[in-house]
Amino acid sequence: MPTFELNRLLSYADEALFAELRRVAALVEGPYLTKTAFNRHSKASSSVICDRFGGWGTALERAGLRNRYSGS
Repeated sequence: MPTFELNRLLSYADEALFAELRRVAALVEGPYLTKTAFNRHSKASSSVICDRFGGWGTALERAGLRNRYSGS
């Protein structure tokens, strides 16, 4: 039986976005989590993340993923 999965988040609260960053980081291979890779696997847009937290690097740091930031 097929399962139904939403293609967007139910909540866009800060903690929900951090959880989504962590979820996608666990799926993406390689040392960095890029916005392109995030957008490919995520239920939220990297632009939402950047707008909310003031940039990709800041968002990754606040989510505990500082080591996954490429610096660009």
